[in-house]
Amino acid sequence: MKIRVNQEALNKAIGVVQKAVPSRVTMPILKGILFTAKNQQLILVANDMQIGIETSIECRVEEEGSIVIDSKLIGDIVRHIKDEVIHLVVEDNLSIHMNSVDLDISIKGYDTMEFPELPEIQNPKKILIKEKVLLDMIQKTIFAVAETDYMHIINGILFEIKKNKLVVAATDGRRFALRKQKITNEELETRFVIPGSSLKEIRKLLSVDSDESIEVLMADNHVSFMINQVKIVTRLLQGEFIKYGAIIPKDFLTHVKVDTTRLLSALDINSVLAEKVNSAVILNIESDYIEVMSQSEIGNISKKVKASVKGGPLQIAFNIRFLIDGIKAVDEEVINLLFVKGSRSPLVIKSRDLESYQYLLSPVLVSDIN
Repeated sequence: MKIRVNQEALNKAIGVVQKAVPSRVTMPILKGILFTAKNQQLILVANDMQIGIETSIECRVEEEGSIVIDSKLIGDIVRHIKDEVIHLVVEDNLSIHMNSVDLDISIKGYDTMEFPELPEIQNPKKILIKEKVLLDMIQKTIFAVAETDYMHIINGILFEIKKNKLVVAATDGRRFALRKQKITNEELETRFVIPGSSLKEIRKLLSVDSDESIEVLMADNHVSFMINQVKIVTRLLQGEFIKYGAIIPKDFLTHVKVDTTRLLSALDINSVLAEKVNSAVILNIESDYIEVMSQSEIGNISKKVKASVKGGPLQIAFNIRFLIDGIKAVDEEVINLLFVKGSRSPLVIKSRDLESYQYLLSPVLVSDIN
């Protein structure tokens, strides 16, 4: 294998695939990146057996071939090279030589035979979705994903496609986030769960400013995303995700509309105390305001926020960080807070249209709330 490749392009490509290099490995080969030179392209692949990432860059291929190189080592070396073009040569003994104008480097490579290939998506189902829309859907649900050893299915996000609608949902048992989006695929119906850890890496490759469409291919055990020149393949979690339609309340005792910025300001000042004690914040809802309170042996904080309230008064407590997460996810000037009944029933936060985004949060019990 002999190539000449642009340093900046190679550095960027290594940074992309390194997201699939595990920090802890059971197979030493997984610490490496597979480099393949052919057809005037350099293809880079990393695979931790849960998520695999492939990207390619143009280069001058003088001799085709492939090699596995330690990810951290090659990343550090290429990042420190200042010359525009790198000449990379792989010898028969797997020794790798890199040189530029006044630099000569020799490192050890590894045989490609043990490196796991990315899974092929056989007979896939396919959708197209705008890049910025997919990013928004992930952002509005990823924080509600669980990290548990006893119920692996909730360590991921549910993707459900049915009747021209894509639904994504996540829960950790204490809260539930759901985002809906119309799509154009009349015949497709499917349901699968992607690991939250994979979606965190996919999120890093997405741009909020992009109107480009992303191809998503789905099969029984894997799903792939094609983002620009980057292919991501992730395994799916197996098991039955919760039937979310049964847990979202339909009837509410109290409906509150409140300025989002002012409510977040009240929560922020209360977090100074609440996060140091029991993480609980109390909402005291009256006819025309919400009083946000935190109480403990070391002090009390209270701030009132004007609100439009329909229904009876209520006093209820929530984990303050979970409450802030749900409010920020709506990202609207005015937010809808819907309370079922009493201090032991959940809160539902909804978007303006009361449909595209919903966030259900269970209350916490505080001794001085009945």
